[in-house]
Amino acid sequence: MTWIATMLTIHLQSDEHDEALEGMVDELALRSAQDADFRGLICLEVGEHSASVRRKLMVVSLWDEAGADRAELIAEASSAEGTEALGTGIPRERARIVRLVGCEDRHRKLGDVC
Repeated sequence: MTWIATMLTIHLQSDEHDEALEGMVDELALRSAQDADFRGLICLEVGEHSASVRRKLMVVSLWDEAGADRAELIAEASSAEGTEALGTGIPRERARIVRLVGCEDRHRKLGDVC
């Protein structure tokens, strides 16, 4: 079984777009969850969070390889919508997952600890 990840990278100058960012991630999660090949999503904030420092966030969605084309379409739509809502370009990438170690219960809510 091969899995892939789609990654959106977002750079923001401040916290002023938090609501738009949350809406974009929620919409991406809802669209993805409707697909049988979707396996999960994680949103990461890279580096220290401070009002004076440019923020870098990465949204990573995990997919069975069979859903790779649909994953790309969803990531493309989310990137375009996010660019409009956040006023910044959102590049996307795709990667093959070489190894994934995680919780046995993949239905835990985000924030639950394994």
